[in-house]
This record gives sequence, structure tokens and C-alpha cells, in this order.
Amino acid sequence: ALQVEALSAMGAQSAQDYLSRTPGVVFNRQQPGFSTVTIRGVNTSTSYANLSQGTTGAYINGVPLTDAYFSAGTPDIDTFDVKTIEVYRGPQGTLFGSSSLGGAVNYVANRPDPTRLEAAAFTSLASTEAGDGVSSSYKLMFNAPVIDDVLAVRAVAAFRQEQGYIDNAGSGLSNTNDSTIAGGRLMVAWRPVEGLDLNWMSLYQQTKNRDAGYRDPDLGDLTKFTNVPEPTRADVEIHSLTVDQVLPFATLTAQLAYHRKTADTRADLKRFGAFGFDLPVLHDAIESEGYTGEIRLASPRGGAFEWLVGAMYDETDVQVVETALAANSAAAADAILGPGGGAAATQGASWGVASNDFAGREMALFGEASYTFAERLKLTLGGRLFRTESDSDSLVTGLLSVLTNGALISDPPRASQREDGFNPKASISYDLTSSARIYALASKGFRFGGSNINPDPALPRNFDSDSLWNYEIGLRSDWLDGALTLDAAAFM
Repeated sequence: ALQVEALSAMGAQSAQDYLSRTPGVVFNRQQPGFSTVTIRGVNTSTSYANLSQGTTGAYINGVPLTDAYFSAGTPDIDTFDVKTIEVYRGPQGTLFGSSSLGGAVNYVANRPDPTRLEAAAFTSLASTEAGDGVSSSYKLMFNAPVIDDVLAVRAVAAFRQEQGYIDNAGSGLSNTNDSTIAGGRLMVAWRPVEGLDLNWMSLYQQTKNRDAGYRDPDLGDLTKFTNVPEPTRADVEIHSLTVDQVLPFATLTAQLAYHRKTADTRADLKRFGAFGFDLPVLHDAIESEGYTGEIRLASPRGGAFEWLVGAMYDETDVQVVETALAANSAAAADAILGPGGGAAATQGASWGVASNDFAGREMALFGEASYTFAERLKLTLGGRLFRTESDSDSLVTGLLSVLTNGALISDPPRASQREDGFNPKASISYDLTSSARIYALASKGFRFGGSNINPDPALPRNFDSDSLWNYEIGLRSDWLDGALTLDAAAFM
């Protein structure tokens, strides 16, 4: 768990600042909202996973931020007013479910405090050696009890502008990869009676990038070449209700969340030799929308025997429209080169459109139990019984269809898929001292399968889910009254 106090002291704000400092974690930055987190090397791409689910799960207060299929991006959560950032290395398929093939990142945002009035503000200014101008951020938090010890509201707003430093030799523009991230959270906590807590969270975040921030090493240190800019935009909206009820023997937690994401990306195709077209670009419009429900029952902490059981259901629909465009007039060229991007669809020559409507469902029963012998030896067993289902409709028109299918329009029948599986987990640990523990662990993770958007008859309509087994031994220890922490692990 990364403590925000330490992150704040080092000036960490974005995912690149904190995840890159975590052992076993690689953060491949493209642009905010579309970067890739890889834990222990488990991934299938160094760019953000678009045609499949990511291999690292991302959550905020337990609400998933990843998609079941074609990715609409993962928001870059700011550290401001976040309590902790939990990084789980190794597959977390037992408790987190799909997408946690290599691990998971869970952001724990501060909840409203009904006992005191509280406010905080943060601002920063920074310069970039290779860029020009100033990067800045402005953040505010306000917490207010409405009814003392019963009802409270907490509001957070954040704006961050990052200066670009990549020059685009094709468009002739300098420092093109600047970005802005703006959004906030509104949270309400209500305790109507002792032992019952209701927490509401609404989150909205918008990320805009003027030009994708990769570089071409053949052109120089901080240079790329595209004939047109490659802007991106991603919007994330989450609304969730969490209910915690303390029972005589356990705590019952129920959570229901609505999540919606939209993304708009544009990629220059000329550098791929796109059939001699004038200013060819690929425009992606992605929308992901769904609901997640989970209920779990957990025993009190601290006893020799601890357990947790639960059930979850997630239903997410993803719509993807990919349009290949090329300029056929001066007006179309202006539209493609301009900041709007989407306007080119009506003014340029569309030489292909591919669309896919994907509906994915995941349902699971899960549990975990541990028993501590003689206060030193702890045995843990867990498992997750899951089912994934998906239905997909795709349509490809124009040259994209001719190249793969030999016809101007390809409208294959609906592709459906269903998979059942079980993710087990077993671990044993022994406390050498009160501050040193050795352990051995075996666990399994998985990620969603999906459909192939390309209707080439030679290709299967679907691809199956991935799974991964992890075996590891390790040491966790603190020394010198906590001044020195030594962790070690060997895994396969």
C-alpha cells in the first residue's frame, strides 16, 4: 500500500509518478488515460490493450475501471485526497476476478468524515526542460458534516495541465503532447443507526491529449513523425453505493455501481503505408457502459479463524466504431488536420468502417478462509467459481471489408461465447518474529475472452480467455523499529 503522505512529500501526482516507484511494476506511458500498467511482466502489448481486456485490474473503492473488451482507456487517478493506493502483485483472480491476470491496483479514496469540518488545497507549477510554458495543477477538497456523527458530504475537484515535450516533424508542431486532466468526486456518508453505513460516490474525469506522446528513436530523442496530429480524449463517469452492515458475527457489504466511459482517438496511417491515400487517418469512437454488483460477508479481523464469502455480477456493453478516412479536398484536409477530428467523417473520403457491439457478462461466487495455528503458522485457502458470457455483432464496409472478405460489406452472424472456470488460491506463512514473515503461495488469474472485429472467414469469430498460474515464496520484514523494510520474493 502506497501511503499518500509519502507520495505527497515527493510531489507525486500522476500514475507515472507513483506506479513507476513500485517494485515489480512497469508503467508504459503513452498519454494520460491510455497508458499501460504491467505487473511482473505479464502483458501481451506495450501499448494500451484495445482489442482485449487489460492484464492488470484497476479499481477505485472496489469499482472496476477496466473494460471487459475493447478498452476505452483507464483514468489516471490523482493522488489528491486518496487515502492509499494498493498494488497487488501476482494474479488476483480469487477476490478481484477478471483483468487481474498479473495483478491489480486499487485506489482507496477518503470517505466523508461526519465528525469535523475540513478543507484542503493544493497547487503546483513546473517546467519541462525540453518543452516550453508551464505545467500546473489546482486541487480543492471540502468536507462538511451535515448532521454531526450521522451525515457528511465530501467534494473533491482537480485540474492538471501537463506541458508537452515531443516535437512532431510531420505536422511541424513543437511540444505537441500536452494534456489536461480535469474532474472530481462527490461523496456522501450516512449512518442512520449504529452499525449501518451507507456511502455514495460520484466520479467524473476528462482527459484530453493534443497529440499522442510517443517518439520515433530514428528521428531523434524527442521527435515523432505523423502527417496529422493524433489527439485523444477520454471521459469516465462512475456512480456507486456501498452499504456496510455490522452483524453479531460478521460484516455484510453490498455494492452497486454504474460505470460509463467514452473515448475518441485518432491515429495517422500514412506511416503504415496506407495504400497511397492522401492524409489517411483512423478514427476510433468507443463507448463502454455497464453495471457491477457485489455482496460479501466477512468475519471480524484478528481472530484465529477468518473468512470471507461473496458473489458478484457485472454486465458491460462496449460499442466500437473505427472509421478509416482520407482527404479528398482542401476542406477535408483542414477537417482532418484540425482539432475536431470527427468532422472529417463527413468531409473526407471514408474508405472503410468497422463497428463492433460487444455485450459481456461476468458472474462469480468466491470465498477465502484462513486459520492461524499457535499465533505463528497461517494457512489460507480460497477460490472463485466464475462464468463469462459474451455476444458480439460486427459490421465492416468499404475497402477494409474488400481486403479481408472480398466484398464491399461484411455482416457476419452474431458471435456468442460462454466459459466456466475456477480460480484457486493456497498460501502458508510463518512468523519468524513479530516483524518478519516467510510465505509460500500458489494462485491463478484470468481475463475475459472476446470477439475478433475482423470478419476474415479464415479467422475464428471469438478468442478464449487467458489464464495464468503463479507460484512464489517470499519474505516480508521490518527492521530497526520500522526504519528499514526488507521484502523479497521469487516467483514463477
